[in-house]
Amino acid sequence: ERVRLEVRSPDTGVVLASTPLRIDQDYEIDYFQGRITLMRPLSSYVNSADLIRSGSGNGNVPVLVARYEYTPPAGSITGQSVGGRAEHWFGDAIRLGITGQRENNAPADQIIIGNDVLLKVTNDTWFKASYGRTDGQGFSQTNSIDGGLNYTDTAASITKNNVANAWKLEGAVNESDIISNFTGRLSTFYESYEAGFSALGNITPNAMSRAGARLDQTINANNSLLASFENRVDQGIGSTTLLRGEWTGSISRDWLFKTGLRYNSTVLPISSPAAQGARLDGGLQITYSPLGSKFSSYTFGQATINHAEGRSRNNRFGLGLAASLSDTISIQAEASNGDGGWGLNVKALSRDKSGSETYIGYQLYSDLRDRGYDPQNWMLGANRGALVFGSSKKISENLTVTSEEKYGHGGSPDTLANSYGLKYAPDQNWSFGASMEKNTVYDSKLDGSLGLDRTAATSSLGYISQDLSDALAIEYRQDKQRSGTQTTWLIRDKLDLHPEPSWHVLGRVEYDFTDVFGNSLQEANYLEGIFGLAYRPVEDDRLNILARYTYLQDLGPLGQIMTNGGTEQPKQISDVVSVDINYDFFDWLTIGAKYALREGTVSVARNSDIFLDSSASLYALRADIKIRDNWDLMVEERFLKTNQVKDRRIGSLISLYRNIGNGVKVGAGYNFTSYSTDLTDQSYSTRGFFINLLSSF
Repeated sequence: ERVRLEVRSPDTGVVLASTPLRIDQDYEIDYFQGRITLMRPLSSYVNSADLIRSGSGNGNVPVLVARYEYTPPAGSITGQSVGGRAEHWFGDAIRLGITGQRENNAPADQIIIGNDVLLKVTNDTWFKASYGRTDGQGFSQTNSIDGGLNYTDTAASITKNNVANAWKLEGAVNESDIISNFTGRLSTFYESYEAGFSALGNITPNAMSRAGARLDQTINANNSLLASFENRVDQGIGSTTLLRGEWTGSISRDWLFKTGLRYNSTVLPISSPAAQGARLDGGLQITYSPLGSKFSSYTFGQATINHAEGRSRNNRFGLGLAASLSDTISIQAEASNGDGGWGLNVKALSRDKSGSETYIGYQLYSDLRDRGYDPQNWMLGANRGALVFGSSKKISENLTVTSEEKYGHGGSPDTLANSYGLKYAPDQNWSFGASMEKNTVYDSKLDGSLGLDRTAATSSLGYISQDLSDALAIEYRQDKQRSGTQTTWLIRDKLDLHPEPSWHVLGRVEYDFTDVFGNSLQEANYLEGIFGLAYRPVEDDRLNILARYTYLQDLGPLGQIMTNGGTEQPKQISDVVSVDINYDFFDWLTIGAKYALREGTVSVARNSDIFLDSSASLYALRADIKIRDNWDLMVEERFLKTNQVKDRRIGSLISLYRNIGNGVKVGAGYNFTSYSTDLTDQSYSTRGFFINLLSSF
């Protein structure tokens, strides 16, 4: 997964800032539950310091963006994605770049190409032109405004054969690079997307263009000017234009003022229920921030000077403050009233010296019927208000307990989310973790009856020492809807043991069971157990022996994706025993041999419950030859015998490797056989080219 936090304009959707997030530092992820938990709560908006509010909030919108690989419950994901980027600088002033990607993964087959040129005068004065072209549907984009309980798809109208272009011009000028005694910065951009353009973060069902400019001008030490322009046009949907002008100055050392105008014009189809038309607002804010104080406050007022009949007024006044009450307690608060009703944003945070913290916050949004222009509805939440309470309590050096509750009300639907967790490490060897989450979505169309009720729980136990490590995890999830209930269990355990330097023991168990009410075709029952034993004598490191036993019970439904990406493998219950032996006869020659035996049963087809006996034997002989200093050749002969159908298959595999530095080599080869040395893979679909990367640590 790749996770980032974007800050977007609520008026045009322009990405104003993008910050990549780091796992275990910014967020935790549970791959089985498909759940991301941020280390800090995500606010409903990011304070942009805009003078005139379009509602009860005065900020831009933070959006959590995740792109990821996943295994769907049905369909095939067999394919590959290949891409790259190249750049070249012509001196210090011109950079030329080209980007390409090809996605072979039906139904998301796609080709993306792009190029760009950057003209750089200084780090703050530059011009850039970019062009992109997408051919094909690509992967869709789904959006959620309730933390992932409900999603909407924004790419449903993009077709497989759609070809679309996009281009963008942007630049910035630092006035001091041109006139030495001037202090200010001007930036501008224009971008255009044809209908059906489908790239990561830029899915455009309808043709769209955006333009913007911003001037930050310093007049003197006490006064500055800001002027900005934004415009967005969506073909067949409408357009919006935003103009802002603000003057900031100081009355004295502790008193600041800001005054300005905001003009917004929204054009939508006549039949649109959303508010539209033009509106001009004016406002004034005065801030008191004593030098060296831990306290600051402000008051603001704004009024609508002129507005079209289709737009409501935007009169509002309010107070705000921020204070550090002590070394451990801080608060932020803003209350306002005006057209649309009351607005409130309050948050208190307490953090002690041990690292424990507790926070509580409440946000009450003014009436959002005058949302203006938001064609994809990707940013504004449905709830009128949200209450959040959370804590991370460090009970001791070894125990930390976390909890968070969030209630969203006044929207359709209302939501309630509860999450709890703990981490316990009694000493440097043992660790224990547990978490629980309960989310509820209420469907107001059914007079408050339950729309979705999700319960998820995870527990883990780990032990690690110099010679032994073991990790156990148990996960549970239940989703209740009007159509039925789905229950899923996952149990995993991994054992790693070094009884002495020459011996290595490895064990792994994974159990996955899904019970779907009213739809047995989606039920899954998967159990895999592995026990491995490796012998690498320290006295003679030329010899390597690996023995392994595998038990596999794969009773998943039709369409379930296997570990190798196949979907049409039959169901099976198998016991597999294998032994591998390698011996370095010379510095340039290693000979290896493998024997494997499978006993078990296999279904006639994936959607059949008729099982037949199935056993097979595999023999392989392999040679690794060092042909030059940094080049290795590998040749392998295989023989597979299946007893019930009395089938005999002989085949070869060959590959060439290049050693890169110490401990890394990359190779490419061809498998002339249609079967794998993994006897649990009964797809007979492994023939073809392959690329292999090996590394040692």
